[in-house]
Amino acid sequence: MPRLICIMLCYNLSRNSQGVTPYHSKDMQLIIRSLSHFPQALLLLCLFTLPAQAGDKIKVLTSIKPLSLIVNEAFGDAVQVDYLLPPMASPHMYQLKPSDARRLQAAEVFLWVGPELERFLPKILEKYTQLEKVDALSYLESSQDTLLLAFNQSKHSDSHDHSHDGAHDPHVWLSANVAGAVALNLAETLSRLDPVGADYQSMARKYQTQMRELSEASQMAAQQLNNRNLLTYHNGFNYFANELSLNVVDVVALQPETSPGARHLSDIKAKAISLQACIVVEPQYRASAIDRFFTIPNLAITEIDPMGSEYTTYSDYYRGMVKRVLECLSSH
Repeated sequence: MPRLICIMLCYNLSRNSQGVTPYHSKDMQLIIRSLSHFPQALLLLCLFTLPAQAGDKIKVLTSIKPLSLIVNEAFGDAVQVDYLLPPMASPHMYQLKPSDARRLQAAEVFLWVGPELERFLPKILEKYTQLEKVDALSYLESSQDTLLLAFNQSKHSDSHDHSHDGAHDPHVWLSANVAGAVALNLAETLSRLDPVGADYQSMARKYQTQMRELSEASQMAAQQLNNRNLLTYHNGFNYFANELSLNVVDVVALQPETSPGARHLSDIKAKAISLQACIVVEPQYRASAIDRFFTIPNLAITEIDPMGSEYTTYSDYYRGMVKRVLECLSSH
């Protein structure tokens, strides 16, 4: 029964019990007289059908922390948001803990990039039928495909990305413009689940404008660079580099979960020096051999955490990446 009808019935039944009939419709009076014999049943019906009380928020769980930063910044106190994977975990492979299963069960909406990134999740999510699942990459492919990068847009993608399925690079959260589109996508689901709640669509449009301005300001800052060459640990920073018109000249690890060989490291070192590239390393994939390699003089190195461990807003997270990369590129 629609919530509005339930509200009307509850109100009219209470008035009818006082000898007052506010609605003169014969149909309404008949319904009221019929239900007045079962007040307890009607009360339970109304309790389970009426909208959530003021203060109740839709529980949004995201797969990775950067997505939760987007949700929190875009919708603020209108939603309750948390993320599933610890920031130091790889989104490509993760073993769910019992506490993770409980959070999935308690959530109402689950926002993830999609099976191209979180390969361990599809079968797990099938168990949680109560979840509204929002697949960011699928939405972008169907509605905002101009924001996406195909794997073949990177000259390193063919040899470095067999671990990903699909036509598009899934590391979409590293673009501020994509962050705005993700918020707009989520707003559609939130508005459907809570039509009388916050103006999610308006909040998302405002956030999308904010992200566009952040991207444009970062592009202007990067225009001052003479050197634009990046050498990243794995092939996950293409959206960020593309947004700032930077060049990813190579990657350290052919597969993010596999340590590179000595010969490849030697080639990378020579390329980094000759091109004066900034080497971007990640805390999730540090190894002793790589650490020794990174102590070699004449290499410009910066560490960026793509999972945003230290940040509480997406804007700060994005600005932090921009600041570190620009400082690294300016150090030569």
